Amino acid sequence: MHHLRGYRLAAVRYILTPSGYAAAEPDYVPAGVPEPTTRIYQLDGSARYFGAAGCQVTSGDRDSAWIVCPRRTTLVRREAWFRGRR
Repeated sequence: MHHLRGYRLAAVRYILTPSGYAAAEPDYVPAGVPEPTTRIYQLDGSARYFGAAGCQVTSGDRDSAWIVCPRRTTLVRREAWFRGRR
């Protein structure tokens, strides 16, 4: 699998591969029942959905986060946006 670092930085948590692909890297964990055409793997070490440098960020869902910061910072919400999708 290529581009794993980029996937992690973009907070990608699941990777879908063709059924014939066998993930040999130790940071892949099967994340579902194998389907005839697709395998689903969970990628360990992905960035969190919300983040803020130097802060403690807690989130229970995609719509809210609680942040404790010692100074001003920027909150990052990692989400791919496509028109018409939630």
